[in-house]
Amino acid sequence: MKQRLNADMLALSRELSFPLLVMDLGRRVHFRVPTAARVDWHARGTCTHHVSTTRDWSRGGVFIRTDIPRAPGELLHVLMDVGEVIVQFEATVAHRCKDGMGVRVDSSSVRIL
Repeated sequence: MKQRLNADMLALSRELSFPLLVMDLGRRVHFRVPTAARVDWHARGTCTHHVSTTRDWSRGGVFIRTDIPRAPGELLHVLMDVGEVIVQFEATVAHRCKDGMGVRVDSSSVRIL
């Protein structure tokens, strides 16, 4: 089944004219779309804003590139520049690594500015 889903996503990628990162479905719930959007973020309860870029996004979240990833479970306030609009949302840090952090977007908090 995993091979069939990966093949389907590769076909969709060609149809959409941009690559989709096909991940192991045993570990990931959503497929990733590579994108380098500018983000301004800060941790809840702090006033220090950080400007970074995204590595990829999916239906469930965003990976933010940063040298100072926050701890898993921390709540972030994020402004993401996606071209003609700014998307504002809250997110919870799901994991961190040397390249940055993966965050889960709280879909009820999403606002288009």
